[in-house]
Amino acid sequence: MRSLAALATDPPDPATVTAGWIGFLVLAGLGFATYLLVRSMNRHLKRIDFDEDETGRSGAGDQGPADGGGGATRSGDGPVPDPPPRA
Repeated sequence: MRSLAALATDPPDPATVTAGWIGFLVLAGLGFATYLLVRSMNRHLKRIDFDEDETGRSGAGDQGPADGGGGATRSGDGPVPDPPPRA
């Protein structure tokens, strides 16, 4: 019990305290996981078929879709109403 009390009162020497192998392995694992996530994201982005004509940027200006539907396909996808004015 006396040794535990001595450890609690004497702070460790900052020159000898390091993160060690566990800290290195955790950091290396996080780096590897990030690499895998970025690689997966790039693969998914390459699969997207993006057609410039469908976005309305090819000279149509800010007009909505040709059917005049406003672009909402599901409930909740429509435009967000403006908040009421504050008094």
